[in-house]
Amino acid sequence: MRSHSVLASVMALSMLLSLLCFVPSTGSAQPGAALLPPSNDYGEDTDTDGFFEILVVEVTVEVYEAADYMVSVWLNDSEGVPIHSVGVGGFLSVGTHVVPVPLEGIKIWAHGIDGPYVVWAQLQSYPLTLIDEFLDLTDAYTYDQFEPLPAMFGAVTAEWAVDFDSNLRFEFLATDFTVDVSETNDYRVVCLLIKYVGSESVQLAEVEESAYLMTGTQSLSISVRGSIINAAELDGPYHVLLMLYDAPGGIPRFLDDIWHETGSYSYTEFEAGSLGSPLSAAAPVIDGVYDGGEWEDAVFSDLGRPDMENPFGAVILVKNSLTHLYVCIDALGDLTEDLGDYAAIAFDSGNDNNATDASEDQFIIGPAVGQTIHFVYSDAALDWVVHCAPFDGTIPDHEGVAAAAGFGTSDGLGAEHRIYELAIPLDLIGAVPGSVVGFATNGNQFYGIYDGSINNGTSWPYFMEKNASMVDYGDLTIGWPPISTSVSLLGTMGIGGWYVSEVNISLTASGGQLGTATIGYRLDAGLWNTYYSPFEFVLEGSHTLSYRSCDLGGNWEATKSLEFKLDLTAPATNASMSDRNLTLTATEGMSGVQSIWYRVDGGPWQNYTGPVELSGDTNHTVQYYSVDNAGNTEETKTLEVEKEEEGGTAGFFGLSFWLVLLIIALLILIGVPKLFGMRRKAKESDAKAANKDIGTAMAQFMDDSGAKKGPPPKEEPPPQKPGG
Repeated sequence: MRSHSVLASVMALSMLLSLLCFVPSTGSAQPGAALLPPSNDYGEDTDTDGFFEILVVEVTVEVYEAADYMVSVWLNDSEGVPIHSVGVGGFLSVGTHVVPVPLEGIKIWAHGIDGPYVVWAQLQSYPLTLIDEFLDLTDAYTYDQFEPLPAMFGAVTAEWAVDFDSNLRFEFLATDFTVDVSETNDYRVVCLLIKYVGSESVQLAEVEESAYLMTGTQSLSISVRGSIINAAELDGPYHVLLMLYDAPGGIPRFLDDIWHETGSYSYTEFEAGSLGSPLSAAAPVIDGVYDGGEWEDAVFSDLGRPDMENPFGAVILVKNSLTHLYVCIDALGDLTEDLGDYAAIAFDSGNDNNATDASEDQFIIGPAVGQTIHFVYSDAALDWVVHCAPFDGTIPDHEGVAAAAGFGTSDGLGAEHRIYELAIPLDLIGAVPGSVVGFATNGNQFYGIYDGSINNGTSWPYFMEKNASMVDYGDLTIGWPPISTSVSLLGTMGIGGWYVSEVNISLTASGGQLGTATIGYRLDAGLWNTYYSPFEFVLEGSHTLSYRSCDLGGNWEATKSLEFKLDLTAPATNASMSDRNLTLTATEGMSGVQSIWYRVDGGPWQNYTGPVELSGDTNHTVQYYSVDNAGNTEETKTLEVEKEEEGGTAGFFGLSFWLVLLIIALLILIGVPKLFGMRRKAKESDAKAANKDIGTAMAQFMDDSGAKKGPPPKEEPPPQKPGG
């Protein structure tokens, strides 16, 4: 147990006096349990990065009656300013218990004040009733011993209302802010738009955005749709609460928050409604039947929300294919199949709230004999006039126009109800990807979605009577093609998917809202980098290239990946000889050896499978090389092998040996007698005696019988001369 110095005790007493303003009165302690001060504390570095992720405060509890208890720790700085608080609850049996209470290190770092810190420990029973408490001090930590925030808010830099179409109605209320990032990662920002009405707070909207943020100070923006503010019918000023989290792909961890108060807007200054029309890869079948999956990628708006006065519920779904706009009106509340049912949609092509001659369109569909009508606005008539009825796809800009009314089930409702589907050419309503047109479910003589059984209709962006003013139309944004990144690898391709040269990597992004903001990439498990221009890659081995792009609207593409392999080094072959046998071995450090090739004396190339025996009667020239699994081919090597000496394997025991032996024998027979003065005393001349000896030796050597002969008979000594 840690003990405090006298100085620390004095400091604790002074802090106790400063904390009297917020320490509640406990009355008499309950008999069930009591705290046993002092506390103990220590830091935990769970990821061994040199910083404490957790400050653990251990609180000792003496339990007299087993029950559920809550131990809470309030951590404050020396001035009594709260830093962080955590409560730990659970069942405690009779006895003494040490309860560890973990406090987040990033909260202490973010507070930016050194310790020692004041520990205010509380013990509560259930229901939460305070039964004991005490004050203590921690060790003298410095705030920078604790885990720093990977990111935190800098400041709110601007707040602005957005009027895209210049119709004096705001589509969005945007808040600009900065984030100081110390660790590159994915982050999430949650925005709450709040209106205080007296002592009550009303949450108007909740919006969240995720972003991959690099280190440094990053400028971001988050927006709330004007239609949400309009529907709330509450004037400003509003309060914006921004909250920052990390790990959007896992368990989110709260990092920081910041408040901002807006200007004094009127809710009527905001656009009544807005919809996006995302690009779709698959066009729906316009048959009045809600087939599973054909509207999965559409954006929808629920017309039965509580803030609207529509008499029955409906859902409107929209998407586009770059050439056509597709609309499904899923009339969930129209459960009767009446011939008088219909749906109507209207467009303000310029989105300027003004009716322009031959430029504004309405499309009506009814179930009676598949009735369809296309209206356009006429300056001459100062009203809407029929352009074609039924729809005529042969008229210019009308190709593919279609509509159908049905009665069945949908993803929104299993019971049968009214369903309407329409396909409208974008050229017909003067729209292109990225443009915004005025849009409403309304007609000059028609409600938006009419139920004949109740003689009433539902509309979007909110309930409106027939022939509503274009100022009441909502905004429909024709979706951009989603941003998409393509990759090009330029290099010499070998075999088996291996590149055998350096690789030039090029990334290109297309589509996206307003264009490309940035392209990011990383190799293997490295850090993400910003792509600027093609670059060379020469590291041998197997690699993974990850890449993604972000458009100017802040929309990130899902991460893509590509695997590739490099082997730039040819194999190396070694040759060795043993008893006229040639052995070839090759080494290759990357893709591995595919084959070894050789030829002898300019003959055909052969695949080496094992030692090769070379004849010994002539010289040989051996050429050889290896090929690896990437297709790298070694430079041809040459080995010269000399023939064997004459006589083959007989060596010294062949004919040459015996000829040499004979010559040596003759030299001995001639030279030894002269050397030792051995003269025969016979009267024959020395030359005759020598010839006789040579003949005898030759006869012995050339005897073919092979029988061992004894030494030749000794000759009789010559007679002694007279006189001795």
